[in-house]
Amino acid sequence: MNDLTQLNYELNNFVAALTLNAPPVNALNDELTLALDRISEMDEVRVVVLTGAGKVFCAGADLKGRASVIKGPGDLPAHSRRTRECFHAVRECAKPVICAINGAALGSGVAMAKPIRLVVPFPAGGATDLMARTVGQKLAERLGQAVIIDKQAGAGGGIGAEAVATSAPDVYTLLFATMGSLTVHS
Repeated sequence: MNDLTQLNYELNNFVAALTLNAPPVNALNDELTLALDRISEMDEVRVVVLTGAGKVFCAGADLKGRASVIKGPGDLPAHSRRTRECFHAVRECAKPVICAINGAALGSGVAMAKPIRLVVPFPAGGATDLMARTVGQKLAERLGQAVIIDKQAGAGGGIGAEAVATSAPDVYTLLFATMGSLTVHS
């Protein structure tokens, strides 16, 4: 891991500490993908802690550096794809990755800091629960972001619907319900 220039790596008691070290915003870069791919195959690592140097955890894609790599057609989608690969590397790492948010998380950095909450207003084991788990898994795979299935059963779906209706309007809380519960409680 001595070849990394924007990422610090330390190993202590089976814990790999990765520190994004590209001040001032610790933008995502290809080194994170490379490091996590390597760590996936390292027996001496059992868990990864990802953090940022300085006052910012991560501000997402490198917008300042993007100008130097976008020179023609296809360069912007390729840059965006490399940024998404960072999320896939976190999600696909064979070792658990814990994000230790030490400061501001902006842009794509928010996605690593805050999971999507999928509220299911019905009891576990039913058709709605099973469908929500399937959709949640596919959402996580597609977005490269954690999805938490939150059971809020009761009152014919009303408790879960109320929880979502009164949550912060931040697009991270979603309701997974049936038409019946939406029409009764709308």
